[in-house]
Amino acid sequence: MSDESRPVAAACFWAALRVSEALRLRWADIDFDQAIIAVPGSKTVASKAPVPLHPALADELRAHRKRQGALGFDRIASDALVFQTATGRSPGRRNVLRAVTNAGKRAGLQPEGTEPIGVHDLRHSLAGVARELPDMTDADLTRLLRHANEYVTKTIYGGRPGTQEAQAQSIGGKLAGIGGTS
Repeated sequence: MSDESRPVAAACFWAALRVSEALRLRWADIDFDQAIIAVPGSKTVASKAPVPLHPALADELRAHRKRQGALGFDRIASDALVFQTATGRSPGRRNVLRAVTNAGKRAGLQPEGTEPIGVHDLRHSLAGVARELPDMTDADLTRLLRHANEYVTKTIYGGRPGTQEAQAQSIGGKLAGIGGTS
């Protein structure tokens, strides 16, 4: 990915940010010393919680900040957008989506006939990887993704028993007890 789109994708993955949250980030939202990110423009009260700043993301953002600073100090002011175009505006969701989709294609992650890789898939991927960590609980994952409750995390992002498919299979098994042979 390019130097402009890679940091946005990294924020969506390593911080489990929604693309709209990533594109609203300002330099004041990132605390490198405390290793946290304040998430602006979030959907719910739960989603306004700060997220950890993973070392890989911190490195990517420091390099991005250095490149931005070389273009002008105004680009790294505390109130400046972290991700911005040459005009100082947000690069926009569609441009980020295009960059992630194209990178997915180049990486061979889109077999013929499958859905293209999207920006939100980065968030899903972090959830999938994180839930496999030995000490990661459903509550931890819910907090990381900033969901209002664990149900959303378990059914949509977690892929654990209780997903929509597992629920449908369970209900189907129960309905099989109704009988009605033909």
